[in-house]
Amino acid sequence: MTLRSRVAKLEVVVGGRVPAEREFCDAMKLLARHFEVIVWPEILADTGHPHEPDPAEVVLMKAAAAAGQIAAAEDVQRRNMRAHGYHRNRPSAKP
Repeated sequence: MTLRSRVAKLEVVVGGRVPAEREFCDAMKLLARHFEVIVWPEILADTGHPHEPDPAEVVLMKAAAAAGQIAAAEDVQRRNMRAHGYHRNRPSAKP
């Protein structure tokens, strides 16, 4: 068994390949934008703090969520954390 096939087998057993640095950075940027535009205003709505996100960004982030890009970015984040030794089984915030 070659090193390449061993690595491929280990990636399957552990839960997928380790994301590249660029892939991880892009995923984190998308998740940060989603938090700032969608999640943060929902949190601040209860406090009465005036925070109005850009309507165009809201539409883009809702479209990204509907297309599965947010879930894919969360998967990249989870795989990167697992690859670096952070094994945290937390329930999803979504019902």
